[in-house]
Amino acid sequence: MIIINKQIKKIIAKISILAIPILCIMIYLEVNLMKIENNYHIKKQFIEEEIKDIDTIITGSSHTAFGINPDFLQDKVFVLAFPWQNLYYDDKLVLKYLKDMEKLRLAIITVSYPSLETGITRKNFYAYYYGIMSPNTMGWEIHPEKYSLLYVYGMRNSLELAFNGFKGLSEDFVVERNGFLHNKVEQQQELDDNYGRGVLMGMKEKYIKENVESIEEMIRALQERNIAVVIITIPQFYKYTDKLDAEKYGRMQGNINYLCNKYSVEYHNYLFDKRFTAEDFRDIAHLNPQGAKKFSEIINKDIIKPNLCL
Repeated sequence: MIIINKQIKKIIAKISILAIPILCIMIYLEVNLMKIENNYHIKKQFIEEEIKDIDTIITGSSHTAFGINPDFLQDKVFVLAFPWQNLYYDDKLVLKYLKDMEKLRLAIITVSYPSLETGITRKNFYAYYYGIMSPNTMGWEIHPEKYSLLYVYGMRNSLELAFNGFKGLSEDFVVERNGFLHNKVEQQQELDDNYGRGVLMGMKEKYIKENVESIEEMIRALQERNIAVVIITIPQFYKYTDKLDAEKYGRMQGNINYLCNKYSVEYHNYLFDKRFTAEDFRDIAHLNPQGAKKFSEIINKDIIKPNLCL
């Protein structure tokens, strides 16, 4: 028995020798990751600083975040949209901040071609920065993504950031105070019809039900506050729209029509809008600043003025 206890102590001592340096590295990474101001953190900060004065919010993913610039819209507009943000997080962000948006009068919900058939991504970032958990999360589970940036980034990315001096992620855009995303380098990419193929191939019909439910939850919460709701689809380049699957597009339009009829909501579909040419696009799926200005002026006339000037 004494021999066994000595062996156990030796094993524990050896494990400790290995564990202590690893623990120190993890603490070092965690502390320094907290100093990085990534764009999730910046966006959250701007939302919470501007929230009391916002009268229009616009939800969506990167198509909207790069495609609508509040500088060309009347009144106080904030773009809640963000790259890879699906309808579940649109919904939860609206619900999270709705009670504090005392002046809110209009909500524009973007439904792009992939939106209804796209699942959740970036869930760890939403858990950490916004406290929004993914829908399949159990209440009794331990959630390291709420408390640890090392868990959020993952060990590989965390080490890469450490070797880079914790200078932050190599994101090619900055977040403006109104939520608009501005590219650091305004250079048009090749308008290649292969762009975004991975996203389109990842579309699955099984996600439609949960995404429609997210939109419905948003609409109900907004309409309870007598806030006008409008659904839009962002314009995209013909090399993108020419590749759309007719069946998937039909499902998208069918579900939007269902929502509009059930909740008496307007819908403006700019997807195939011929007013937008190659000069208006950064790539085949995203407007550039010139295109964003043009589109913002259009929705200001079509949607914002009619709804805010009632």
